[in-house]
Amino acid sequence: MQRTHVVLLRFADPADAPEARRRLESLEGTVPSLRSLHVGLDVLRGEASYDLALTTTHDGLDGLAGTAVTVQRMVFGNAGGKSGAGVGFTCDPASGERRLYLDFAAHAQGEDVVSGRVGLANAAGLERLMPPLYAELREVARRLEAAFLDAQDFEFTIEDGKLFLLQTRRAKRTAWAALKIAVELVEEGALDQLDRLTRRYTRHPHHYGHVSRAEQAARETRRYAEGP
Repeated sequence: MQRTHVVLLRFADPADAPEARRRLESLEGTVPSLRSLHVGLDVLRGEASYDLALTTTHDGLDGLAGTAVTVQRMVFGNAGGKSGAGVGFTCDPASGERRLYLDFAAHAQGEDVVSGRVGLANAAGLERLMPPLYAELREVARRLEAAFLDAQDFEFTIEDGKLFLLQTRRAKRTAWAALKIAVELVEEGALDQLDRLTRRYTRHPHHYGHVSRAEQAARETRRYAEGP
């Protein structure tokens, strides 16, 4: 059974689209299951249109339920003085303190941040450089925790003063930070069953050495919440 996939792309500089089209078309014949490949360029140049459309047809994908459409946009942290890239935590991963914790590099891409090729600013540095973007990131951190009911670490890019959130995942943290975060979520009512505190805290092997302390903290939290 044949399946068709469509990917729509928008570039920071539309002039890059022809080169992207050439590279994509060079892939034809290199993937055994790829039956056909077509790359179309935008000719209307409308504000709502995309610069490039990649359409592929595949054989041997019978297990898929239907047609997939992926919409992507390229963003660049090295697009000027109001651009940059970074990684952030909704809480301090060492202490669990509820504050925005991040590494940020102005006029840089994500690979520059993780490779150590450029100097990094912390949250205070970003606040000095781009106060509105810092405030927006704080709101992003709050909404991520509310959505996932746990501390998150996330990657972001700022392109010409506009924030793009690239991905988020459950944040790695120390054992005591995990306990502090869980207790605060219980106190805020985000976790409505207090026994979830212990399960959430002791889920991973490196926490097992602190299980008894986590259970004690959960009992203390329960007594505090229930009152005398």
